[in-house]
Amino acid sequence: MHQVNPMLAKLLAKENLTVEHGNYKTAWFDVKNRVLGLPIWKDHGKDVYDLLVGHEVGHALYTPYEGIHSSNEEIKGCPRDYINVVEDARIERKIRETYPGLIRTFKTGYKKLFDSGLFGDDIASRKDSLKLIDKINLKAKLADLIDIDFNDEEMQLYYETMNTQTFSDVCTVVKKILAYTQGEDDKPSEDQYSVNEDDQPIDSPDEDDNNDSSEENETESGEESEEELESIVEGQTDGEKLPEEEEESETKITSAEPEHTGHEEISETDQMFRSNEEKLLDVNSDGNQSLFISDYNQKERDQMIVPYAKLAESRAENIGQPTNCWKELEAKYDVRTHCNKYIKEVKKAVQPAVKEFEMKKAAFQWQRAAEAKTGSINVDKLYSYKYNEDIFARVTNMADAKNHGLMLLVDYSGSMYDVIGNVIQQTMHMVSFCKAVNIPFTVYAFTTTSNYVDIRNNAMDADELAMVELISSDLKKKDYEEAMYNLALRAFSKGLIDYGNDQHKEYIFNYRLYTSRYEEFGSTPLNQALMVSNDLVKKFIKKHAIQKFNFVTITDGDANRVRAYRSQDNDNDMPISPTYSNSGNIRVNVGNKSIECSVGRPLTKALMDNIRKTYNANTIGFFISDRSADFNYRCVGAAMAQSGDDWVDHTAVKKEAGKEYRKNKCVEFNNVFGYNNYYMLKGASKDLDTNAEEFNPTTTKSIGNDFKKFSKSKKTNKVLMQKIGAAVA
Repeated sequence: MHQVNPMLAKLLAKENLTVEHGNYKTAWFDVKNRVLGLPIWKDHGKDVYDLLVGHEVGHALYTPYEGIHSSNEEIKGCPRDYINVVEDARIERKIRETYPGLIRTFKTGYKKLFDSGLFGDDIASRKDSLKLIDKINLKAKLADLIDIDFNDEEMQLYYETMNTQTFSDVCTVVKKILAYTQGEDDKPSEDQYSVNEDDQPIDSPDEDDNNDSSEENETESGEESEEELESIVEGQTDGEKLPEEEEESETKITSAEPEHTGHEEISETDQMFRSNEEKLLDVNSDGNQSLFISDYNQKERDQMIVPYAKLAESRAENIGQPTNCWKELEAKYDVRTHCNKYIKEVKKAVQPAVKEFEMKKAAFQWQRAAEAKTGSINVDKLYSYKYNEDIFARVTNMADAKNHGLMLLVDYSGSMYDVIGNVIQQTMHMVSFCKAVNIPFTVYAFTTTSNYVDIRNNAMDADELAMVELISSDLKKKDYEEAMYNLALRAFSKGLIDYGNDQHKEYIFNYRLYTSRYEEFGSTPLNQALMVSNDLVKKFIKKHAIQKFNFVTITDGDANRVRAYRSQDNDNDMPISPTYSNSGNIRVNVGNKSIECSVGRPLTKALMDNIRKTYNANTIGFFISDRSADFNYRCVGAAMAQSGDDWVDHTAVKKEAGKEYRKNKCVEFNNVFGYNNYYMLKGASKDLDTNAEEFNPTTTKSIGNDFKKFSKSKKTNKVLMQKIGAAVA
């Protein structure tokens, strides 16, 4: 249901109740752990949803375990259907008393459910011929929406039902209703009388004795029926089938209508409602429920997010191990000196981009500048007061540029191993640029590693997700410099930073010596990362008062398959749903929104769209392909997404993409896959390498052209910085 909102149930419960919407057939409640499980219902409107939630919260607050309709505990003399009806009336009255706003909600909601036939399609036409328990059920739920013909005794029992205070009261009223019903069933009907020639009933009691005998028969019948019930309930039939059971065993009832005879202790309307409950469920055309996934809560997010301080602590623990020789290697090859040298080169390399950015920013401000009178006299114009009224000084109001912010997610999957050095180089240039122009930023790596995450049922399987904060503009100077050093080390480990000799080969492949367990290469939990990022973005924007937010991802593949986490602990008889993978439809709760789509790439797009729309973000994606075939395939897919057509000319797309790539070292698509700007890059080439070749003109005559090519290469080889700078300029 579009209104899936665990907060409503928590607010109604007035306690720390855990609410789980999931792929359940019916609602359930774990009394011990205070967990309320709710199915995913169709969108019947807010009133129906609030009714269903309010009803189940009422059970969670007021119903003991033995009173829950799914309970296995048996109560002597109290049929389960009868308990359901009377207990429903009690808990719904109590929840309405606590929250009067639900009075109208319950009325409107039950009206919709009644009209839709959940109590039986023909129940309205034969409401007055129903058993008392069914009359009470309809009247208790529909109130003045339905007229029920009660006699005086029935009306009294209805009043008692509506005024039960405790579950003990419920059991007492149930026994009274049962006794009355069984007494009515035992009364002879008119067709049971034999009529003689004088039209006098045979064996008919005198009119004066009728009441006494009737009461006696009623009592005896009631006692006999109760003993029979107890015998059935407590299993005292010694394995012998009752006549009714023998008949039932011979004939299977296939009708949706519950079987009903006069002596059965059932509620037709209660059974019909429960048999029709599945009609309320949100199912696909194949009859299966959509996979539902709830948002991560703060406790779960705290386990997934690795702040820089935690990352630095983990690195120190790793380096401090007796078997770790990193400090010796670092000193032997003077690693820090060479890395710091490279960091200075990066800062120098971004200066042209910084200068260009500041010029564009100034041009923006002056273009939109406005003059205004100050109210002060301009003494230089005072001489002209006789013929010029404009003698006041003016001030130029510069247009304010929007306060930008940037968050970058870097894929640390195993397939990124060969290109991670280049990506880190690009990242270093980007953060240096942002630092120089005072743009708040933060960079996270996302991967699956040995990071155990304890999550709830129905949350997206975390796959040991680690969201690792690599660097941030919020870091103190010392921590920021150390973070840049570690980024350089990761680039260094791929041999991308010129060391001046070959001795560094001893350690360039030993990056595990200086990294933490959170930085290991894993899979691509992009969807999980986007789920967690939603809350990170919200806090980042608030902290820095961001007016224009830029959200950037760098990946080389699609996200991991999606699964809903299912606990295997079934001690509390909690329903366990099957594990789902990348197929069918999915509904994901993110923040206060419910996203519905098909599984796979559409989910990634939907999650990205959510960030873009919720925070008015500029979303930028960089896809790094390590194979030409994969590059072409992705370009074709992006072209179809951009055009909105299921078919495009593959050859033409590949040709145009190749032409654009040769010119700009990337191929750009707009408004695809949830991104405002989506860039295709080739990781297998040297195009991501930020180390531009030295300027060496071939001839004197070619100096001009060669310098132009060299200048262009110095821009295009820093594609991340270039594109992100253009986005915020």
